[in-house]
Amino acid sequence: MAYSDYPAAIIITDHTQAYTGRFGKVVALKDSTVTLVSENVTKNGSATISSVPLNATAEICGVITSVTVASGDAVIAYRI
Repeated sequence: MAYSDYPAAIIITDHTQAYTGRFGKVVALKDSTVTLVSENVTKNGSATISSVPLNATAEICGVITSVTVASGDAVIAYRI
């Protein structure tokens, strides 16, 4: 999907809370560590994918319903 396929996005830098919604893509703005909850991406059978390291500009695509970043990190989450 192209970026024009996403109607909105949020930049996430606050590590004190999980951001919820329906996101189709999460892109690291700098080297970051994220925890995701996804409908169609799993880790060892779990919908919660914890402590995923993303290098700057790396992305994860899927139906993501929650995004949390570690302290000092930054990502942009594109809504679907």
